[in-house]
Amino acid sequence: MQGATELKGEPVTDHATEKLKVLLVAPVPPPYGGISNWTRLLTDYVAKTDVVDLRVINIAPKRRDVDGRTVRERIFGQSRALIATLNSIRGEVARNRPHVIHLTSSGSLSLVRDVAVLSYARMRGVPTVYHLRFGRIPEIARRGTPEWRLAKVAFRLAASVLVLDLKTQDAIRRNVSRARVVLVPNLIDTSTLPAPSTGANTAVFLGWVKPAKGIEDLLVAWQDVERTHLGWVLSVVGPVQAGYLEELRDAYPLSTVDFLKDQPHDRALEILANCSVFVLPSHSEGFPNAILEAMALGKCVLGTAVGAIPEMLDEGCGVVVPPRDPKRLRDALQTVMDEPDLRQRLGRAAARKVQAQYTIERVVAAYLYEWAWLADPEVR
Repeated sequence: MQGATELKGEPVTDHATEKLKVLLVAPVPPPYGGISNWTRLLTDYVAKTDVVDLRVINIAPKRRDVDGRTVRERIFGQSRALIATLNSIRGEVARNRPHVIHLTSSGSLSLVRDVAVLSYARMRGVPTVYHLRFGRIPEIARRGTPEWRLAKVAFRLAASVLVLDLKTQDAIRRNVSRARVVLVPNLIDTSTLPAPSTGANTAVFLGWVKPAKGIEDLLVAWQDVERTHLGWVLSVVGPVQAGYLEELRDAYPLSTVDFLKDQPHDRALEILANCSVFVLPSHSEGFPNAILEAMALGKCVLGTAVGAIPEMLDEGCGVVVPPRDPKRLRDALQTVMDEPDLRQRLGRAAARKVQAQYTIERVVAAYLYEWAWLADPEVR
């Protein structure tokens, strides 16, 4: 196997006589989430190009953690889902014989499923792309957790491991010498975005409203911002448990925070298109779609130094602060709120970067390259 690789160029094989067949194992909306939105964008785009026979096995949970799903429900639910997923894959392999299986993963308990799927695919001689959609790998590798030990098994079983950020790529390359590790960013279809406006004095948080997204760090920071920046409003958009929402309202009785709860994706994008600042103070991330959408809309973005966010916002494309640091977050918010020229400069740079690196055409070309490379044993 090759070492760390960044994909470039065109697919290396010609499947004109037989369309390249890819079986995608990934969540499909609803419910809406970062990975399921990626699945929707990818499948819609590939269907238009008609260069790949892309079939999808949906692994979306019926209930999300934010809906109140307990650990017990997760374990039993994933056990049932594992059986259903394996049965679906067996059926597709028997009927359609895909050239490649592309498996997405958010880690944690789903690693058990991943190892089972990757083992079955290897047994049947179908090469696999193992697509990591989370950013915890460097941390769990350093700590040597059970999650990391299971992840290493998955990396060795996969023909190719796709990662979203350089730190994850480096951690796998240093610890799993035989793994082929390919860096491919997330994608965005800029043609589907609403027209951005200059925006009122509004900051927007868009994501699951839960502690891991740093929502309480943001509300702590906003307590000071509210006193110093009259006329500004913080809109919090995303699914939230009713009980947790009440806890937040009781703990942070802020008059300029508007909890808009879960919104249809089109409506969430309209809210984002009309803001002045986008902020996502997550404690852990992969390559967040919400930041990518804000960048494409030319918004000033504040994010934390987790996952791929530092790479997304480097070169003057946004502001990065440490996670779990409300004071640094407050200072960064106040700085960009005070300087409209800075906001515009950061937003313009972000939009240019999206066009140069993250468009759906560029990223799907990278997937096509990898699928075709894996499908051709003579090239491999």
